[in-house]
Amino acid sequence: MSEVSVTRLPVAILRRDGGTQIRAQISMDLAREYAESMGRAEKFPPVDACYDGTHHWVWDGFHRLMGAELIGASHIDCSVRPGTRRDAILLAVGANASHGFRRSNADKRQAVQTLLDDEEWSAKSDRQIAKLAKVDPGMVGRLRPSAAKPQIRQVTRGGATFDMNVKGLRERHTPVEEKADEFEAPDLNRPNFQPVETIEAREATADIARANQAFDFAAAQQREAVMKAISTLAEAPPPASIAAMWAAHVGRGVPVEIVPRATAWLTSFNDLFPAAEERRQQAVADMMEKL
Repeated sequence: MSEVSVTRLPVAILRRDGGTQIRAQISMDLAREYAESMGRAEKFPPVDACYDGTHHWVWDGFHRLMGAELIGASHIDCSVRPGTRRDAILLAVGANASHGFRRSNADKRQAVQTLLDDEEWSAKSDRQIAKLAKVDPGMVGRLRPSAAKPQIRQVTRGGATFDMNVKGLRERHTPVEEKADEFEAPDLNRPNFQPVETIEAREATADIARANQAFDFAAAQQREAVMKAISTLAEAPPPASIAAMWAAHVGRGVPVEIVPRATAWLTSFNDLFPAAEERRQQAVADMMEKL
């Protein structure tokens, strides 16, 4: 994935519903802080996305996008590279390790778990996964169930990658004690923060009061969480397999009424979704015509 280019794109076409948002929780306070800075025409780096020929999958810059939406900006600078949704996820698990809004331990665990939950990526060694997620290998070892540790792992030696049978071997780790979660806002003035202009002054002077009323952060967070849950469910194993797994499960369960309630909700949403999606598509088309 090379050929990275910065271009100005409509906010509405940037996809954020493909599981590429890896943080455990989005900070509404940070998004508002960014919005205030953008309202003063301060410069920000472009958001990052992978383009698969049809969709732009955002993998870094979610808070900046929400800040742009808050001030009513229709476009934002985007650093685009060729790639699929999976490429975007693979880039997202290591995002913000050394810049931007500092990752919490929950964010790091979410990144590692994303890789461990994937059939292909979970076959990699703890050290390889740690390198992708930019965490300590000990964290991967603690999160990976013992029974799920692969007997065949991908190993790289001398620039060549091959499969190795590691049955009976014990991977050595040098655990680093995790620091307590900290909420630390990024310093836009620090030397390694390399911003470029994203929201032009004429857009930044939009009616911020109107935008504040039009954009509902709580609703946006609920929407992202629900769409992520639906996407995860759609890619789950067949119900029969899950039922068999559940029957053998001796851990924490769920109240028996949860599944019928979820079924009723999904059935109702399925009936409403086509008309809602048609209205959304029409809104996007109307906005594009006005640009």
